[in-house]
Amino acid sequence: MPKFIDTDNDYEVKMGKYTVFLNKNHQYIFIINESVPGIIFVVGSIFFLFDSLKTAGIILFIVGNAQLFIRPVLEILHAITLRNMDNIKRNHETREQ
Repeated sequence: MPKFIDTDNDYEVKMGKYTVFLNKNHQYIFIINESVPGIIFVVGSIFFLFDSLKTAGIILFIVGNAQLFIRPVLEILHAITLRNMDNIKRNHETREQ
């Protein structure tokens, strides 16, 4: 059965010799990352009002959609770290000797 621990910087889920760390410190980065696609889509929409800027508007929509696609993957990679606690203990012990 996994054991859940709430620390100052992250949540730990211990499963045997492995521990999954869910990081709490990326809150502000994620808020900024949530705002950027909105700004990109608003600017792209305004560009669509002008014939000479429609191509730039399309590019902004593609960039905004790519960011919306990539964002969840990045959040998962930043939030979850899987570590083998036996290896960490062995490395720590060899450094102390």
